[in-house]
Amino acid sequence: MLIALIPEFVAPAAPGVIGYDEATEPSTDLLDRCGFFVPHYLGPEPNSHLMARMPNLERAQLLTAGFEAALPFLPPSVLLSNAVGVHDAATAELAVG
Repeated sequence: MLIALIPEFVAPAAPGVIGYDEATEPSTDLLDRCGFFVPHYLGPEPNSHLMARMPNLERAQLLTAGFEAALPFLPPSVLLSNAVGVHDAATAELAVG
């Protein structure tokens, strides 16, 4: 059975998925079973590199509008979605003050 791995801070909003601690890598077992992955975007370095170690990955959802940094790690058959437009209202509000 495939699983979904998402950052711990998002997990409470998505019952039934497995949250992972952004500070540590998920186990090999979890990476092998992962079909849906949400890389974290906070901290010194995103963990998109984990996608290259997920043999059953079908879909990845980025939490950022930019996606170029994830492409080198994306297996060819994986559907990648980004968060273009998600932050527009908050960014505009921040700019206006």
